[in-house]
Amino acid sequence: MVGIAAHAAIGVDNARLYDELKHLNESLERRVQEAVAERVQAEEALRQAQKMEAVGQLTGGIAHDFNNLLAGISGGLEVIERRLAQGRPDGIEKFITGAQTSAQRAAALTQRLLAFSRRQTLDPKPTDVNRLVFGMEDLIRRTVGPQITVEVVGAGGLWLAKVDAAQLESAPLNLAINARDAMPGGGRLTIETANKWLDNRAARERGSAPGCRGRGRQGLGR
Repeated sequence: MVGIAAHAAIGVDNARLYDELKHLNESLERRVQEAVAERVQAEEALRQAQKMEAVGQLTGGIAHDFNNLLAGISGGLEVIERRLAQGRPDGIEKFITGAQTSAQRAAALTQRLLAFSRRQTLDPKPTDVNRLVFGMEDLIRRTVGPQITVEVVGAGGLWLAKVDAAQLESAPLNLAINARDAMPGGGRLTIETANKWLDNRAARERGSAPGCRGRGRQGLGR
């Protein structure tokens, strides 16, 4: 009887330990999930803060150019109005075209700024990095100002890169702002794309997987 009672007590203790261990594992898993969620939220908040900081930099950097676009629109409309009032409609087509071009450039710039600043979830897709970078060339030139020469070099046969295009746009733009601040006296900014193979060692150093990668490189100099 004594042996049976001892065996039963051991069985109860084992069951209690099993339940406690199960609850402990569940608690750890829950804490890990919460920590991962908090990290994701923190990273998203940091990305958004960096984007908004860049937008603030852009606001000051392109204000002068935006005024020039508006001046082109208003100036063209004033000439058209004056000529129509004088009964001289001949030749106003070029002023209409000029005003429309300035308006389209201003609208495109505004749309790019809005797309860049808004909060959105990551959506990685196969992306032509050359097309994306060349499409940003005018915006980058306006951002850094005329005292810095901007050169964009696209690699021939560049592979498609699976990235979120909006996030990739923010990288060269932020780097361009840093380059502008590092060259207050002017200089040259080169943005270059290239294909890159990563071996096992290089992949480990970058926290990535071995294989082929599209790469963007940025250089600056006085």
